[in-house]
Amino acid sequence: MTTNITETTIDASQLACPLPLLKVKQWLAKAAVGGRLRIITTDPGSKRDIPRFLASTSHTLIAQEEAPSVCIFIIQAGASNA
Repeated sequence: MTTNITETTIDASQLACPLPLLKVKQWLAKAAVGGRLRIITTDPGSKRDIPRFLASTSHTLIAQEEAPSVCIFIIQAGASNA
């Protein structure tokens, strides 16, 4: 069985809070169920804001990778847009 799951990358590394979270919300509003987003951030608030937002939705935080000055989130779109 072949699936057509798309993966998008957004480089929000130079954006300050709350813009990385806004980019996630904008992508989720258009994403198909199962679509994946890889977002790169350098804003320290994103480490808290993005997981907290996703916990209140049907979307899934697949992975969160952290380095001293960058954080990468992999998000999968859920059944309903939030």
